[in-house]
Amino acid sequence: MKVCPKCGFSETIPWRQNRWRLEVEFCWLEQFRDFQIDIYSQLSKGTKVVCDEFYAYRLAGKHKNLVERIRKFYFEANGPKVFQNLEYEKDGKKAMVLNQTRLVEERVRG
Repeated sequence: MKVCPKCGFSETIPWRQNRWRLEVEFCWLEQFRDFQIDIYSQLSKGTKVVCDEFYAYRLAGKHKNLVERIRKFYFEANGPKVFQNLEYEKDGKKAMVLNQTRLVEERVRG
């Protein structure tokens, strides 16, 4: 659980950091449903992305059993593609993680 060092606020949902997408956090749908009923109902009706005051949420996973969230300002700046965090080459066949692309570019410039 995350706890704010200044005010002591702690989140009730155990969000976990995504291993490959550093800006994205996720939790199981069952845990999310108990604490965020209004956002859960919007997502279950078929809304692709739901925003609240601080975060943007979407259903993810093979069976849509995960909820992913990302900070709202990232979502507003990049749109829904920010959840994938992929960059495609011109032919559209190969995808690279953005962080890997930046590392390669820095080494080449180096």
